[in-house]
Amino acid sequence: MTKKPPVVYISYCRTSLEDTELAKVLAERLRNDGIRTLLDVWELRPGMDIVAWYVDALWRSDVAILLASRNVTEDYFSHGLDLDDLMALKAASIERPHIRMIPLLFPKITSQQLPKPFQGRFGIKIDPAKFDSGYKELRDALSERQFSIAPPLRERNPSDRDPSQPVLLRRISLTNFRRASQVELIRTETPLSSTPETGQWTILLGDNGTGKSSVLWAIGMGLLDRDLVHAILPSIASPLIQFGRNECSVHVTESSTTYHVHLAAEQGRESIVESSGSPDFMIFGYGTSRGSAFGGPQRAVDLDRPLNAINTLYGIPTNLIHAETWIEGLERNALKAGEATESEQLFQNVCDVLKSVLPGIDEIVLDEERVRFIGPSVGDCTIDALSDGYATTLGWIVDMMARWIHEQQRLGKAIPADFNLHMTGLVLIDELDLHLHPRWQMRIIDDVRRSFPKMSFVATTHNPLTLLGTKPGEIYVLDSSGDGLIARQVDLPPGIRADQILTGIWFGLSSTLDIETQHMLDEHRGMLRAGAPKEDPLRIELERRLRTRLGSFADTSADRFAQEIVTRELEKDASPLTQFELETVREKVQKALAQKR
Repeated sequence: MTKKPPVVYISYCRTSLEDTELAKVLAERLRNDGIRTLLDVWELRPGMDIVAWYVDALWRSDVAILLASRNVTEDYFSHGLDLDDLMALKAASIERPHIRMIPLLFPKITSQQLPKPFQGRFGIKIDPAKFDSGYKELRDALSERQFSIAPPLRERNPSDRDPSQPVLLRRISLTNFRRASQVELIRTETPLSSTPETGQWTILLGDNGTGKSSVLWAIGMGLLDRDLVHAILPSIASPLIQFGRNECSVHVTESSTTYHVHLAAEQGRESIVESSGSPDFMIFGYGTSRGSAFGGPQRAVDLDRPLNAINTLYGIPTNLIHAETWIEGLERNALKAGEATESEQLFQNVCDVLKSVLPGIDEIVLDEERVRFIGPSVGDCTIDALSDGYATTLGWIVDMMARWIHEQQRLGKAIPADFNLHMTGLVLIDELDLHLHPRWQMRIIDDVRRSFPKMSFVATTHNPLTLLGTKPGEIYVLDSSGDGLIARQVDLPPGIRADQILTGIWFGLSSTLDIETQHMLDEHRGMLRAGAPKEDPLRIELERRLRTRLGSFADTSADRFAQEIVTRELEKDASPLTQFELETVREKVQKALAQKR
C-alpha cells in the first residue's frame, strides 16, 4: 500500500532574492513530483496575519525544510530568517515533536551553524550550482526511498518449535529491572487454559507500582532481537536498571527455549552486555498511551518498521497504523480481484472479526472512501467519530492484524481467508480494557480469545469485571515481599461477584462500602475489642442501623461469633494485612465456625 506523501513547509532567507528564487524552484519541483508544498509567496495576501499563517502552515505540515544558505547562518535575526518564522519553527519543534525538520546545507555550512530548531539535525548537502543531485536526495528522503526496508521483528532462532503452534510462556524472571529487585513468574508445564491448539492468557494484577508493567516490559526486552533492543534503549524515558544498581537481567522461557537480555549502566547510559537470539514468533506490545485507530495526521500505514509494533509499550510516542486507510486498501484489492476471490474473502473476514470484538456493531461499509460502522451502539458513524473505547480497541486490533498479515506476505506465505484462526504470536498489552464500559469489560477477554484462538496474551488490568472472562490458571497477583515480588496464581471461584473480587485476594480492598458505613463498622469492631456485651444498648442500636443499611448484620449467633474471631485476629497486628494474610484470617474463621458446630 502506498504511503501518502508528506506536506512540506519551506523556510528560507526572505531578504535574499537568490534564496527566494531557489525556494520557488524547490517548491515547484516538489509539487510537480506530487508533494504538496507550502510557500509564503504563494499563500500570503495583503491584510493576512503573517505570524498566524506561519503557525498554521507548520501545523498543516509533516516536514519543515530549511534552505541553509550563508544568508541564514551569518545573522538570521537581522538578515536571514524572519523572527516570526523562527519563533513558529521553535514552537513547532516543541509542540509537534514528530514533525521532521530537514536542513538543506549549502557548501561550507554545518548543522551547528543553523537556527536552534535545526541544530544537530542530519541534513542534506545541496549546491545550487548542482541542484539536481541534491534535489533527488531530498525527494527520496521525503518518500523514504533511499532507506532499506527494516529487518523483521525477530531473528530466526534455530529450534524445533512449530511456528504454527501457539506461544506458551513457562517462566519469566527479572533481576534489578526497573523498581523490582527480583520477580519470578512460573507457569505450569501444561497451562490449564491452554492446549496445543489454543493460545495462552496471563492476566497480571497488583497495586500501582508493584511491577505489572515492568513484567510486560521485561518480557519484550527478553524476546526482542538485540538490534531492536539497542534501538529502543535511547528512546525510553525512564531507566530500566533499578536505581542504585549497575545492571539488570531478564530471562523468558517459551516452551523449552530460554531467551535473555543483560543490560549494564555506565556513565548514565544503559547498554546491552549480552542478548540471545529472538524467537520465531511475532511480538506485539501496546502500552497505556498506545493511541487509537485514528493513527497519525498522515493516515499512514507503515508496516515495515518493526519497532512500531512494540514502541507504545515502552511509552515511546508512535502512532498505530491508520485503520481506515488499511481497511480501504483491503477493499480496493478485493474490488480489483473481483468477488469470491481470496482478497474479497480476506476483506469480509476482517470485517467479521471487527464486528465480533466491537459490541453493538452489525455492519461495516465503505462509502465514498469512508469506512462507516453501523449498529445499535454507534448508530451510523465514520471511524473518526467513534468513542475512545471503540477507537482504542479497534486501533490495536487492526494494528495487530495488519502487521501479522504483512509479515506473512513478506515471507511469501499465502493468507487464508480465516487468517485470524491461524494467527500465532505474543501480545503484551497494558490495561487491556482501557476506556471500556463495564459491560464491555466483562466480555473483552472472551471476544478476543474467540476471534484469535491461537494468539497468546500477557495483559494487565485494574478492573474486577475483566477477570470474569478468565479461565483457571490465567490470573497472577503480584504482591511485594521484601526486595522482590511474589507472583501468585489465584483463580476465581464460580459465581463470584465483582464486589467479592475487589475485597478478595485479587485486589485486596478492605471494603467496597461507602465511607460512613465503613466508619460504623469500625465503631462496631471497637465495641467488640472493648468487650461490649451483645445486650449493650449502644451495640444493639449500632447493629440495628447497620442492619438497615446492609440488609443483614449480626443476625445469628454464628455471625456474631465470626465477628469476634475476626476482631481478635486483626487486633494482634496493628499493621495493614496483605491480601494473603487476610485469606489466612478467613481460613481461621471458617475453621473456628466448623468446630463450634
